[in-house]
Amino acid sequence: MKKILTGMLLAALLLSGCSGCAKKSAEAAAVPPTRVQIGVVLIDAEDAAASEAQREGVEQALESLGMQDTQVVWRFEAGEEQELLEALQDCVDAGCNLIFTNPHTGRQRPVEQAAQSNPETEFVAVGGDTAKTSGLANLHNVSPRLFEAQYVAGIAAGLKLQELAGNGELDGGDAEEDVSRLGYVAAFPNAEAISAYTAYFLGARSVCEELTMTVRYLNAWQSDTAEYEAANALLDAGCVVLGSDAAASGVALACSERREDGANVFCAADLNAAQAKWPSVYAELIDAFRTGKTLPTDCSAGFDRDAVGLTQTGDAAAVGTADAQKTAIDGLKDGSLQIFATDAFTVDGKTAASAFVTDTDGDLIADQDEAIYDGAFHECVFRSAPYFTLHIDGITEAFN
Repeated sequence: MKKILTGMLLAALLLSGCSGCAKKSAEAAAVPPTRVQIGVVLIDAEDAAASEAQREGVEQALESLGMQDTQVVWRFEAGEEQELLEALQDCVDAGCNLIFTNPHTGRQRPVEQAAQSNPETEFVAVGGDTAKTSGLANLHNVSPRLFEAQYVAGIAAGLKLQELAGNGELDGGDAEEDVSRLGYVAAFPNAEAISAYTAYFLGARSVCEELTMTVRYLNAWQSDTAEYEAANALLDAGCVVLGSDAAASGVALACSERREDGANVFCAADLNAAQAKWPSVYAELIDAFRTGKTLPTDCSAGFDRDAVGLTQTGDAAAVGTADAQKTAIDGLKDGSLQIFATDAFTVDGKTAASAFVTDTDGDLIADQDEAIYDGAFHECVFRSAPYFTLHIDGITEAFN
């Protein structure tokens, strides 16, 4: 049976669950700093962009907390399930009492197995979504609220489209049609991507109501070649501003080459792009652990906890971008801005009225936790990982 939480229970959830990354426990004992040993198990190669971002985040967090590099055990290239399980156990055997990992969404079982076999060790799956349903007290999920940063980055995209159209600087078409030419490169058609690009689109449309957007999926992780091909396909289709899941180098290269040929096209990195601020995320969790605070099952943090942000604003950004983005960020921090407000989008021409987000019986159909209430879809409340999968009007999807 579908269960709907009352407003009172929802308020309690917001206060105690995903809104914070630690809470004081009467039973928890502080861990002496010298006894904190951290394990970090990453699925990609050490020199991969994703691994470098995570490594920098951990190292900067340790520095800010006055801890030593020797208090970390690193493992890389643990993408397969058996490799991940063995790497996690290696960290346990090396004396790690707090272990971070970033498993693929569909390959989180090894993390659950390691947590179940080692109840005295805390495991944190970055981007994971199974801690809540696992029932394991020592398994935790953490996700930066990147959809917030994507919404704000989308504002820069919308303003740029308006500026180009208003100045007659677009190639072909009339101004009214030109502002619809927004594109986005996404990895896979999963909740993480759908949440991100929908937020980007809604941010852009908040300042440019007429626009529509085409999303092109790579069906690949971190492929510069696939990004480049997808970006060029979008540019060939008439898109002039491109967003992406990250500051993708393939997308940036495609836009740069087109500008060299005289085209007025831009990617998010040319304006400003969404980014996770991993040092803040790791520092909060590590400090909570060493000071005896209980890590919550799910931790989701955004602009309010300095867990997400934007890359440096480029010279190509439209006039007024900084002020418009600051207004949005302030609204996100104080709660006055709801990104997925149901009056801001439609699905098949209708206002979205219901969206359950938790599958309790394993049939791949969400049957619990109503995410639409108080006039908005509330993302990352019932778990830290994104679960927005609505395909809203105004966005067209394509595949490489």
